[in-house]
Amino acid sequence: MSKRRSGVRGKVERRRNSRVPVEIAATLEVEAGPHVVTAPFDVTVENLDEGGAFVVTEQPLKEGTRCSLAFDGLVLAATIRWRNPRGVGMQFEPMGVRQTTAIQDLMRAAEPADDSIEQVG
Repeated sequence: MSKRRSGVRGKVERRRNSRVPVEIAATLEVEAGPHVVTAPFDVTVENLDEGGAFVVTEQPLKEGTRCSLAFDGLVLAATIRWRNPRGVGMQFEPMGVRQTTAIQDLMRAAEPADDSIEQVG
């Protein structure tokens, strides 16, 4: 597990994979209490990996809040782990094979192609 400095002062990142920059329209539902969920609201996923995402939102969400993030036909259970003025960092709950594969496909599609370096010969 790698440890890198995060964008949050004083915190060290402990994620296993590097997040990939993306811009994906999504909806978020937040658990407001036992058996109570907020109405879905629009957010933007700004970076993504198999373990979580950074989501841009103006909603004042608290660390430890459980939620569901929906985009590209996926619905992912997650927990808010940190926040900053632009949004929240969330950790996904364990996923099935279909969800994991879909996240991996989105990450591959978002990464720049290796053939973008021109070879001079």
